[in-house]
Amino acid sequence: MKQILLLSLLCSLLLHSCFEKKTPEQLVNIAKSHLDNEEYSKALNTYKKLIRTDSLMIEGLYGAGLSLSYMCDQNLEHCSTAIDKFTEAIEIDSTYKNLFYNRGLCYFRIGKYDLAQPDYDRAVSQEPDSSGVVYARALNLLFREDSVLACKGLQRAVELGFKHDIQKFKEVCASLGEDSRIKE
Repeated sequence: MKQILLLSLLCSLLLHSCFEKKTPEQLVNIAKSHLDNEEYSKALNTYKKLIRTDSLMIEGLYGAGLSLSYMCDQNLEHCSTAIDKFTEAIEIDSTYKNLFYNRGLCYFRIGKYDLAQPDYDRAVSQEPDSSGVVYARALNLLFREDSVLACKGLQRAVELGFKHDIQKFKEVCASLGEDSRIKE
């Protein structure tokens, strides 16, 4: 009889733990762990659960957008969906994390440089000392064929400590007659 009772309690405990609802905080932590492990589909599914819990949960919208943006290499359609998630999050709180920067990256990846520019401008205004944000804006300007502003932006990124792809960018600026602006 004791064995049946213990077995019944054990089954009840197992069933409860399998169907136990996660708190929003737990879901955020699980999703972030998936992102850290580059498990983007799992992260996206977890963020979707978070959004179903609370559709105005900005962390869920931001995380879903971020997960999708990481998956753009596999399928460019993910960029469009990521843009939608970032836009929803911006409508809730336009100052949250790197929303404009990340949405700008998605626009850039699908070749919509004119749409990326206002997002990069806003991101730079929110994070003027971020070398990566300043560099992304400069690169987008280059693709928009605004070489003067692009090379000025690169110089600012270098001043802020940006070191990736500088030589390549310097060569482009030099070919455009803008090399004097970039000094390491």
